[in-house]
Amino acid sequence: MLDAWIAVALRWDVLVAWMALAVITAFTLTRITAPYGRHARRGWGPALPAGWSWMVMESVSSIMVLACFISSPHRSAEAWAFVGIFCAHYAYRSLVYPFLGAANASNVPLSISAMASAFNLINGTVIGAALFGTADGPPELSISMFLGGILVGAGFTTHVWADSVLRRLRVENGPGYHVPKGGLFRYVSCPNYLGEIVQWVGFAWMTMSLGGVCFAVWTVANLAPRAAAHHRWYRAHFPEYPPERKALVPMLY
Repeated sequence: MLDAWIAVALRWDVLVAWMALAVITAFTLTRITAPYGRHARRGWGPALPAGWSWMVMESVSSIMVLACFISSPHRSAEAWAFVGIFCAHYAYRSLVYPFLGAANASNVPLSISAMASAFNLINGTVIGAALFGTADGPPELSISMFLGGILVGAGFTTHVWADSVLRRLRVENGPGYHVPKGGLFRYVSCPNYLGEIVQWVGFAWMTMSLGGVCFAVWTVANLAPRAAAHHRWYRAHFPEYPPERKALVPMLY
């Protein structure tokens, strides 16, 4: 069954359709903000505790990439590096990040968890197929891989740092949301989202794969509208919110 999934995930028409769906999703998310976190609201059905929801839905991607890796013959240093980088991110997202957050974080609707899990199932298969499902396997070491790796490291460091700043605000100021300050928060409302976008653009460059490009497109499609929603939320709830701060990209957006 996995082989059939990989064969489908390697088809150009499927990948183009997958990226087209990302564009449609981005447009939709500019009209409807996903109802979790600070944007939680009723009417989306039963919900799961935030920590467990994140753990379940974020673990699917790494499981699929690992399955593709294990089923392939490719065991080069580059193959190990790619699977290690991908799974390290999702280990943080599924096992560390969810349980460092606020204990009173809003529950996540089961419908949102299901959609995110479905996305991660497809995305993990697309990435795994692109890296390990072809006869040639992942690319060999090159300057592009090195430069992409720099972006991956910078992006990962940025969003982990931003997550820690937001957690510390609750420790210092009590439950709820507060205005973050310092570092990249001086320029944008969501440096955590900016970091993730930089990370996955770097991963696409590093792997030189269409699967990586698909994920970078989807990352922008998901996080750019959410950053804009966060920015509007901050402005609506904090009259003193810095007027010069942008949503996602310093001085631009």
